[in-house]
Amino acid sequence: MARILVLGLMLVTAPAWAASPTCGLRGYLLAYLATQYGERPLVSVISVNGYTLEIVASHKGTWTLIKTVPGKLPCVIDSGNGVLKPMAPPPDKIKH
Repeated sequence: MARILVLGLMLVTAPAWAASPTCGLRGYLLAYLATQYGERPLVSVISVNGYTLEIVASHKGTWTLIKTVPGKLPCVIDSGNGVLKPMAPPPDKIKH
């Protein structure tokens, strides 16, 4: 019975594409990504479902997508290599 419960919890907590999702306190995730990959927060948005999606990226082209569901730990949901050129300048570079 305990094995079935553990397996059920694993299926509920892990997305189908991930063997084990990487979740943790935001500060720890950001510190790890900065240290290992040189990634820094690039943009953060709130979805219509109330999730926070955050892209952290490096000058080398690596990026990581972090999803935070209210009341839960942030989780890395994807990552890759190849950051495209931003479509618009950062707000602090726009001349008024």
